[in-house]
Amino acid sequence: MTFRCPVSQRIIFLTVCGWLCFWTFAPVLEASETGVSAAAPSVEALKTAVTPDDPQGLVNLRSIVAWYVGDGKFDELIAYLDSLLKKGFERLPDVYFYRAYARQAQLDSWKKTKNWEGVYDQGPQLEAAMEKDLAKAEKFVSNRQDMALRIAYLRWLIASQDDPEAAVGLFNDVVNKAQGALAQPETMTLVKEMADSLASYEDKNLSRRLYEVYAAALKASHPEPEELRKAGLAFVEQKNIYLAKTLLEGYLEQFAGNPEVLAKETVLIADKFAAHGYEEALDPVYAEDLYKKAFGLAGQKAFAAPSQYTRAFNLERIKDFEGALREYGKVLSEYPDFPDRAGVEFRIGVLSAYAAKDIKGAMASFEHIKTAYPGDRLVLSALYQSGLLSQWGDQLDAAKAYYGELITAATSQGADIEKDELVLLCRERLQEIEEKKPMKYALRLFFEGIFGRSADGKTQDMSLNVDLTGRPAKASANDDIVFTVTTSNPVTGCMMPVYAYEWSGETGAVANIPNSATLTTSYGMQGIKVTHVAVVGNNGLEGVGFEMVQVQNE
Repeated sequence: MTFRCPVSQRIIFLTVCGWLCFWTFAPVLEASETGVSAAAPSVEALKTAVTPDDPQGLVNLRSIVAWYVGDGKFDELIAYLDSLLKKGFERLPDVYFYRAYARQAQLDSWKKTKNWEGVYDQGPQLEAAMEKDLAKAEKFVSNRQDMALRIAYLRWLIASQDDPEAAVGLFNDVVNKAQGALAQPETMTLVKEMADSLASYEDKNLSRRLYEVYAAALKASHPEPEELRKAGLAFVEQKNIYLAKTLLEGYLEQFAGNPEVLAKETVLIADKFAAHGYEEALDPVYAEDLYKKAFGLAGQKAFAAPSQYTRAFNLERIKDFEGALREYGKVLSEYPDFPDRAGVEFRIGVLSAYAAKDIKGAMASFEHIKTAYPGDRLVLSALYQSGLLSQWGDQLDAAKAYYGELITAATSQGADIEKDELVLLCRERLQEIEEKKPMKYALRLFFEGIFGRSADGKTQDMSLNVDLTGRPAKASANDDIVFTVTTSNPVTGCMMPVYAYEWSGETGAVANIPNSATLTTSYGMQGIKVTHVAVVGNNGLEGVGFEMVQVQNE
């Protein structure tokens, strides 16, 4: 939930544990952010509606606390809470808790603004007062399990800053209180918001423990399977991976007696976690695990064509190129009506060449694209890859023919041959052949890393595993794509290795190629772009990588 603070200074302490007080708000506090005056009368009105034995009165109190803390008026809040203790609220744990909360918020504010005089001069007194207030709150908490949970969390938060060893046990108490609080169904939201807050600002392992409590309680409430599915998909949208997995796996349990239906539903859920290209996958490895389970249950019958393609693309994204080749092959063999067969076949060709080192198989794929999809932009890409492989294999006449055919095809497709990147690359390669020069340095290094030096055909021993990843993997024309190199660095003692990064292939619109592990570029023409990198260290070529990204017209 969002509390719209009427001043530019946002709630400081709220960013980590705002749900302690503010998981329910009075609508009257949705004030303009332009000033205090719009909200202040509403706060005064709420004060008259705060009663110790009325649930709505406690909601009003939370909203009042939210306003004071959001405005940085900690002393005024404490004075207001003190006044409540003189009006019959002395046995209400909320008043003591919020007073401790206000003091912790004030300390947090001082730390953020680097008011070290306040922290060191007044901090000890504030901490002592907090402990006294929390003890009083616990004394009067009675059956208010939601308040017991808030108290436990605030104790943990204080200890996590000052006494990490004590914090371990205190967080165990938070988990225990959370389990107890779920006996009051309305507090389930509170437990989830606690976990969300920890996931965003603290330790994801801690948040997972609370998510486990929440998920177990949700499943124990015996919702209808469809409710579990909808709740799980909602958490997918929120990118709350743990809860999404837990609830969707609970949804699948209903199909345990029907393997084929279970397999198909498992595939649909796997699709939610897999890579699709325009944004990062939620959990691509988990997705592949689900695809494997589905295939084990029902074989290929578990997969419709879009899911089969998604599985193959997901494997490509996690750099399981052998698996990607296998699954892309199934797209072609099992789904003759799949709409983007040219794209699948091109990916098979690139993976065959640079992952499987199967030049013959790659050339067969590229040749088939040329004959089967004559008007497709990918014909140009296939011709360029065929030219590269031929040039590297010293079949220069064949390479010249492929490059020339590309330029002719680009002209017939209406490409701007003075700007089209593939045409310009072909001209570079043709010039190399005409002048009897080797491929340009970066491109030659990549091919040496894949196939070995052309003179002896032996692959060079390389010390690095290099992954090249483009994000997003699918983008609109002229949108930025960022290529990033990651390596498995060898042990080098105390010296950090220094590498040079030699980029080649389709590098797009970037004017100056950096000697960097990151390349940001864009592409003006649609198609599947193939980009390479060679990583050079003190011992020469140490690793190579390649990546395909897909660009589509808006």
